[in-house]
Amino acid sequence: MHHRFQRPPLMILCSVALACLAATEARAEKKVHLFILSGQSNMRNLDPSASFTPTVTEALAPGEVIVVKDAHGGQPIHRWYKQWKLPAGSESPKNKYGDLYDKLMRKVRRAIEGKKPDTITFIWMQGESDAAELFGEIYAESMSGLIEQLRNDLKRRDINVVIGRISDAGNGNTRFKHWDQVRAAQVKVAESDPRTVWIDTDDLNGKKNGVHYNKPGYVELGKRFAEAALKLLNHKLPAKTPDPRTAQRTAKDIHLFILSGQSNMAGMNPDLSFTPTVAEALGPDEVIVVKDAQGGQPIRRWYKQWKPPAGLEAPKGPNGDLYDRLMKKVRPAIKGKKLQTITFLWMQGERDARERYGQVYAASMSGLIEQLRTDLKRPDMNVVIGRLSDFSNGNTRYEHWDQVRAAQMKAAEADPRATWIDTDDLNGEKNDLHYDNPGYVELGKRFAEAALELLKGKSPALTPEPQTARWAQRWWMPRHKQKLDQINKAERIDLVFIGDSITHGWEKSGGKPTWDQYYAKRHALNLGYGGDRTEQVIWRMQNGEADGYKAKLAVIMIGTNNAGHRQDPPAAVAEGIRAILDEWQIRQPQSKVLLLGIFPRGAKPDDDLRKINEKVNKLISQFDDGERVFYLDIGARFLSDDGALPQEIMRDRLHPDAKGYRIWAEAIEPTVRKLLGED
Repeated sequence: MHHRFQRPPLMILCSVALACLAATEARAEKKVHLFILSGQSNMRNLDPSASFTPTVTEALAPGEVIVVKDAHGGQPIHRWYKQWKLPAGSESPKNKYGDLYDKLMRKVRRAIEGKKPDTITFIWMQGESDAAELFGEIYAESMSGLIEQLRNDLKRRDINVVIGRISDAGNGNTRFKHWDQVRAAQVKVAESDPRTVWIDTDDLNGKKNGVHYNKPGYVELGKRFAEAALKLLNHKLPAKTPDPRTAQRTAKDIHLFILSGQSNMAGMNPDLSFTPTVAEALGPDEVIVVKDAQGGQPIRRWYKQWKPPAGLEAPKGPNGDLYDRLMKKVRPAIKGKKLQTITFLWMQGERDARERYGQVYAASMSGLIEQLRTDLKRPDMNVVIGRLSDFSNGNTRYEHWDQVRAAQMKAAEADPRATWIDTDDLNGEKNDLHYDNPGYVELGKRFAEAALELLKGKSPALTPEPQTARWAQRWWMPRHKQKLDQINKAERIDLVFIGDSITHGWEKSGGKPTWDQYYAKRHALNLGYGGDRTEQVIWRMQNGEADGYKAKLAVIMIGTNNAGHRQDPPAAVAEGIRAILDEWQIRQPQSKVLLLGIFPRGAKPDDDLRKINEKVNKLISQFDDGERVFYLDIGARFLSDDGALPQEIMRDRLHPDAKGYRIWAEAIEPTVRKLLGED
């Protein structure tokens, strides 16, 4: 019996074909991501399956993730880097060069056999042995060489690298004399390679601040490595479950945007483009937008100290009444909220151009910015100025149009926290005074993008935050509360010392005898906190430590931890110190400031971290205005003739001992007496 073959319906054939095609495309699109983890003991103790692998797998799904780890405790970098060179005058180590690298690569090649990884990321956690063996001076060269070696062997110039910078456990430890050098070298390598980043591990080693991390520390280490690797891949991080321990801090990350000006600001609806743009970037629950604008009004309606040009009478009408109206909207909007950032967006100037007040516009604009910063007690407020369009260039009705445009740029370019945006193309084909509907939408976008760029560029040294390192959690916030209580109970406070652990040390055995001799009877307050950087000092000032009293003098020294913990660029540290001076001036306008150069650190003049501090000092010396801020560098008092830092003055070559505190007090005493009005 014969059965005739029946052709399947066309619809079924198409369905099968499409399914096969989809499956083929899915296989073709499934990317392979290789992560190579290596180093010594802290990498050996890290279990990738606890946090690293789950984090990258969730983010890169449906791609295939391959994780290869091979690490060995107590090993120097030359066990991986084959071309390692011995420093001049040193004895050659007994270990082989590159033998652990060969072992690692055997694992890697087996894992990727038959596969072609789309991305490769090298994760490195090592350096303790090189610090102990005094090979810090060649660590940067060795690290860069190891990265190049791996890229050449795998024939992949696009390998990304994440370096775990060794923690601060060995700072000042005589067993690890090159600890700081290795830390600095790791940062240097990361910042010189566009495909490399480094992560901080200072808070992962528990209360004892040991060389090795505790169990929660290793879990967190895996997360940090994963998140840094994903950022290098430019891949969205997986959504995080809210952590109750950080809920309070997250709740404070509110960004305030204040929009004001005249008709072109009045005509812009923030809901169409401005608010959606900033909300998408920062989170809708993290954004507050307050707008108050009125057409046809000159800047004096906002700036209370406005003055007409010399020889002209002031026009009738109030100064600052529209500013007061604006602030009546701002204050209820932010009541009970902690603001992470504030940005002022300004679109105005037409009326001043018409009334021919262009020659005083730049001073008025800068004055208005300062007025707002002072009222909100936020010298870190950013500003975006919408420059007038080119509508009326040469128009006799607006004789000062060009002057106002130039003044707006001048005010923005003179302020490191301000920028201006171009509006020349927003007023349609008629080149009208006011913008058309698409122009207002675009204006909102430009304001938002400029504001976000200012926030994006904000240095950590300027971002106020309390100390969150694990080693400080038990004492830092209680100390802050104790200082607030001390301020509240004090009958008077004339002299304030502000800084980090070096200032904190006035309360300890090394500094207290000298403090009692020089400062106890002067109604002095010590606001030094171990481990603080500029951002912690800014936070403390914004949270009560500069309020409730009227000091005659503040002695400020801060910044060495910006260099030692994070190797901040000198300009960023200086900007952080400038922000501290601004915060102090707002809260203590009657006070003078003795700004001290950061003390020398490290044994010799060529110490990398000492060099950073010296560059910072050169910058902050310019803050001396001879009236309110007085700069004094006493660093040479601690040094021997050859520039060395003796251990009898600073045992760990960072913190003064008893002799060091006495040198400090004696060096500044004539200036302190003068600024306190005691002479």
